[in-house]
Amino acid sequence: ALTKRLADLGAHVAATGRTVDKAAHLQRDDVEKKRADLGSDEGWAEIFEGADTIFHVAAWLPRRGEDAEAAALKLNVDACERLYRLAADKGVRRFVHISTIAVFGLPPKDEVADDDALAVTQEGRYGRTKALGERALVSLAEGGGPELVVLRPGMVYGPRSQGWAIGMLKLVKKGTPVIFGDGQGYAFPVFIENLVDALVLAATAKDAAGAYNVVDEKVTWAEWFGAFGEMCGRKPKRLPAFMGRAIVGANALFKLGLPLDRESFELTQRRIVYPHGKLRAATGWAPRVSFQDGMAEAEAWLRAEGHLT
Repeated sequence: ALTKRLADLGAHVAATGRTVDKAAHLQRDDVEKKRADLGSDEGWAEIFEGADTIFHVAAWLPRRGEDAEAAALKLNVDACERLYRLAADKGVRRFVHISTIAVFGLPPKDEVADDDALAVTQEGRYGRTKALGERALVSLAEGGGPELVVLRPGMVYGPRSQGWAIGMLKLVKKGTPVIFGDGQGYAFPVFIENLVDALVLAATAKDAAGAYNVVDEKVTWAEWFGAFGEMCGRKPKRLPAFMGRAIVGANALFKLGLPLDRESFELTQRRIVYPHGKLRAATGWAPRVSFQDGMAEAEAWLRAEGHLT
């Protein structure tokens, strides 16, 4: 979505990744495709040559059979440092880094400000290593180099979203318990096109250096999963909160491998908000696409891809 938007705006875009040449949505004449691996130095110097702005949007996601801790540190921390140093060497003007609100872990309060402390010792590997990577970038930027803009999106959903569209739909269709308690805790979605708006502004706004939360309007977990239930005609399965805590405890004690730890569960029980007022003040950003319209676009894509009939 970002590549398309930048190209549509007339920018000279070089899309980079391990399999970028195979991505169907990037096959357009006005987009350069550059193959490179974040785990290697090869090819990056050439890609950064003459660049004005670097968008670093890649991150570690778990894969079977890997040393997860080592892989997460390599991609979420080491690669960030290496790319920023290279950007500095090549005279890049601005470095826009996609972080995540998961860097805050389980916050001690229900309103999380952009400048609150990062949870660098939290249980969650993804949030912890992203927090360490963000901290490393800020430290490098303080020593000189490209202007650093850090965006911390919530749950990025919409067309082509694997985890927050396809994954959510599958859970509801299977009847997996997804709502614990009354479901009135807050989810933290951001529609993909709203995030792209923020990315473009992060690259072009005059005084944008800093770190910003990027989350749309307030949506409860009941509303979030209810939207997927309406798509497939199934009511999202609920369990009492105490049963959810029992599952979390058993998962930790017996190492069941379920994707639900204590911090993630407790997040669903609270009405935590991540205000975007700082981003609005710095760039003028505001969520352009509503939750209802965003879900309608997600549903249309899911139907077109055969995930809904």
